[in-house]
Amino acid sequence: MKKLFLLLLFIPLMCFGQSWNFSVNSDPFEGKTSSVLHKGFGGEFPYQNPILVIRYRHSTDKLEIYIRDLGYSGCDNNRIYASFNNSAENVESYPVGSSSNNDAVFFREIDFMDFLSNLKKYSKVTMMFSNSCGESRFRFNLNGSTKAINNILNLTNDYNPKALAEKKQAERELENQKKIVDSKVALMVKELDSFDINPFAAKKIKDIFIRKMNVAFITEDMDSFKSITLKKHPFFDNESNRLVKIFYKLKNDSLIPVSEKYYSLSKGNFSAKMQKQIDEENKIKNKRVNEIINNIGFKNVSLEKVKKNLETKIYYNTTDWTYDSLYVKSCECELFETLGKVDLYFSRISKNGFRENHKVLGEWYVKGTAPIKNELWKEIKYFNSLIPKNIKTNNDKLRRTFKKNNGKVYNIESIYINPKRGNLSRSMYKDGGRELYAELKNGNKIIIAKYVSLKTQ
Repeated sequence: MKKLFLLLLFIPLMCFGQSWNFSVNSDPFEGKTSSVLHKGFGGEFPYQNPILVIRYRHSTDKLEIYIRDLGYSGCDNNRIYASFNNSAENVESYPVGSSSNNDAVFFREIDFMDFLSNLKKYSKVTMMFSNSCGESRFRFNLNGSTKAINNILNLTNDYNPKALAEKKQAERELENQKKIVDSKVALMVKELDSFDINPFAAKKIKDIFIRKMNVAFITEDMDSFKSITLKKHPFFDNESNRLVKIFYKLKNDSLIPVSEKYYSLSKGNFSAKMQKQIDEENKIKNKRVNEIINNIGFKNVSLEKVKKNLETKIYYNTTDWTYDSLYVKSCECELFETLGKVDLYFSRISKNGFRENHKVLGEWYVKGTAPIKNELWKEIKYFNSLIPKNIKTNNDKLRRTFKKNNGKVYNIESIYINPKRGNLSRSMYKDGGRELYAELKNGNKIIIAKYVSLKTQ
């Protein structure tokens, strides 16, 4: 029975080579903990034998690497220097943190794999513990380290062979991504430089390129980015400070803004490449707008006047000419009928697919032969045909009043004289005064003139 007890007592402890001891403990608060301990030698009294500990907490999946019994660690600038195989040309430096009771130093997680790989790779190491209070040296024999370290790493989720292989693969893929992105960004920057962008701004734009191309790489959309193009500010055009907006040009020739900001050029004038692009765009815009103007039939209107008045309304500016037509509407006033006054709008399809109209500042008039006037002539002709022939009235005034108070003229079915006196006085009725009514197509009857005169025979 005594032998059995002694056997069970030593089960948690396993040895690997030169004093690499593996143990498993269970704590009522921290749970199961697996550790590898390795005793050093060669230190100065009273710290002759520092102990290297690699500890894994199962419940939190946390790996810790620390060295204890190496001296006081409560001073500033704690650091471990490791000379692997005792070679001055093979020294690594590791910043370390202090334990709560200042009797141990903990390695940073970022240094875990480098440190452990070196422990497995070499046969011995001399370490120097240094801080603002002084330094001390000690050594470890690394025989048997590989088996001991692997034994505990295999228990972890992040440092087991499969996880490390996946991490390494991810690093390779990241490096490959960086090469592809850097190559794409280099082409964009080279193209950007040809536009003479301010160097300070160009540096910021390059950072935007990098972020955008990394996203495009992940979404497998990088090939759709064809080139870079610039658009000058549609309103601000100071020769000493030219402002431009930068766009990605896609394979389908659509444009995506690199940023909503405007950037200045390094020189006062546009580069030859930029000026050529502006000239080509202006030629297309001018042709399109001139064609629209001619089709509408404006009085004394020029392309320059239309564009200038549009561009002064900055809220409606666009760095790309996306308007496809001009929308002309009656001013809903007497001046439309007499002088042809209209309201003018640029029209385009918005990003959400709906048509939107942007009003252009200014006074706009159309010719009497303009298409918009054709509807007016038809309306006048229809209204006049409804007026009884035996009354005297100003037909145009009567029609405008009806439209103002009641809506469309085409809603009228007929216009007739009230056969009764209605609200007129006897004398007014006797003198030929009459009330004028309209019967609408919905069946309603409304008075449209409280007094009209009958024509004398």
